[in-house]
Amino acid sequence: MYTAIILVLVFFGIRFIYFGVRKNKRTNIFAGASIILFTILAFWFMSFWGDKLWYDSLGFGQRFWIEIGTKAGLIVAGMILSGLLVFLFTSTIDKRNIFFRYLALAIALLFGGIWGHSNWEVILKYFNSVDSGITEPILNKDAAFYMFSLPFYKEMISFFIVLMIISIAAMLLSLYSQDSQGEVSMEEMNYQGVKIGRTLVIAGSIFFILLGLQKFIARYDLLFSDC
Repeated sequence: MYTAIILVLVFFGIRFIYFGVRKNKRTNIFAGASIILFTILAFWFMSFWGDKLWYDSLGFGQRFWIEIGTKAGLIVAGMILSGLLVFLFTSTIDKRNIFFRYLALAIALLFGGIWGHSNWEVILKYFNSVDSGITEPILNKDAAFYMFSLPFYKEMISFFIVLMIISIAAMLLSLYSQDSQGEVSMEEMNYQGVKIGRTLVIAGSIFFILLGLQKFIARYDLLFSDC
């Protein structure tokens, strides 16, 4: 029932926007966007409030707010960190190819927010970990390392690897676009190529270092192998 209501409201919202764009009527576009936004917020709040009441009924109201606060904080932190790193690495992209920089920033911000929302539990476990007092016999690591620290290290390395891929892809696309622009002089192309090339070397080096770290910590997965 709820799904049907959502689909109907979204359909009307898209319909308003579509006819608003075709007839150049801003009121229709605004109305359609408002319907879609209201639908998203209303049904999100219903889900949010239902979860809150359920946690309160079990006596875990504080736990609910810890989860919400941690998720919100990590979404913001993930977006800031990812946006800042990609912003720095794509700073050498020429203004004529600024689209690729903005695209990379948008993807990085989206990825950072999703990463922060998805890994809130991993991060909380890491910062609230305690030693178990049980040491495994192969690599002499406490069991807490495998439960709390290792998942955190894996997620952090994967996070930075993805950001390096986004930055490198944006720089390579800008170089390709620059080569295809006939109005750019050869001297200017060489200058921009050198600037981006230096940043590419740094980003590529960091990328391969991260891959090395990923392989290094993969040895701890031996404990979970069947061999």
